[in-house]
Amino acid sequence: MDKLKLIKKETEKLLEILEVAATVVCDFDEHTYNVRLETSESGLLIGYHGETLQSLQLILNLILVKKSGEYLKVIIHVGDYREKRNAYLESLANQAAERVAQTGQEETLPPMSSFERRVVHLALSNNPSVKTESTGEKNERRIVIKLK
Repeated sequence: MDKLKLIKKETEKLLEILEVAATVVCDFDEHTYNVRLETSESGLLIGYHGETLQSLQLILNLILVKKSGEYLKVIIHVGDYREKRNAYLESLANQAAERVAQTGQEETLPPMSSFERRVVHLALSNNPSVKTESTGEKNERRIVIKLK
């Protein structure tokens, strides 16, 4: 079976189990399969700070590994949540970096998922004044922004 068809079919089955009505559109971009969900229940699928969305994505990836026998990198998009969240995280990172550069005092951001930490690290990777590092364990993992 075509991978995109498999991904769409399994996503639709998962949504049916969750009793969430959504339109599912799948595409492939370089090394990533994107699943775009359009639904009136987007808040339910996204959850607090995207936690439900991350869990849903993990479950779908596990189902697909079992069905296809290989890892398919799948990212689920609900509306434009990811784009808005990334823009917010980049803004948060840049504001914190400005404060660190002005005061010289390191700043610790709130706990974030690995995906969110990656967005922050990338947003500040070319900043000549500051550097970033992750600290903490599991759900308390966060980024510290320091002077270079």
